[in-house]
Amino acid sequence: MHVGILHNSLSGRNRRKPDLFQEIYNKYPDVQRASVSTPADILESLKTFAYHQVDCVVVNGGDGTIQATMGALFHHRPFAVMPRLAVLPAGTANLIAGDVGLGKFESSTLDQLLVQGEALTPRLSFETRPVLRIRFPENREPLYGMFFGAGAIYHGTQLGLETKQSIGRLGEWGAGLILLKFLLALATGSRKGLNPITMGVATGESAPLQDEYLVLLV
Repeated sequence: MHVGILHNSLSGRNRRKPDLFQEIYNKYPDVQRASVSTPADILESLKTFAYHQVDCVVVNGGDGTIQATMGALFHHRPFAVMPRLAVLPAGTANLIAGDVGLGKFESSTLDQLLVQGEALTPRLSFETRPVLRIRFPENREPLYGMFFGAGAIYHGTQLGLETKQSIGRLGEWGAGLILLKFLLALATGSRKGLNPITMGVATGESAPLQDEYLVLLV
């Protein structure tokens, strides 16, 4: 197995522990690795990985980094054969890593993967998940990911970004507290911070249901 690592130093946990993986990176100098912070960085790095025949991409970043990686993989197709993805919980909420991640945010987690990657008969388990795509009517690249939200979900995300030094620093717990805040607002009839959005929702070829929605989570 040929591993390539995308490292986003701006992701939540990486920013708080910037040197956590440096010893592992030094231990495996021949493993392809790229520092990324933008979708353009990710795309160019994936092209380099494809040239070096990487077949497993490790994303050391948060949900946004993973989403950008999936967008580059599915929209731009830099690989002839789609590589496997391995995810470290290096962001703030880490919703994707909580479902299909490698394990704890520890250097030993990455070390174990790289050890197995060098083994003749690696002992690895694989998970399969559907990929969501959002297409836009204008000339804009589609979004790919494993979850999307709108309405109160969007406002909750914005609140998390604005409170990185308080609620936002709590990671998964912070995301839960923000969701609880909006559920309490709904239960008490308060609309503060809950701005409905108009959208059409459809499945398959059925006609879209046009209405105002407070929450949309896919």
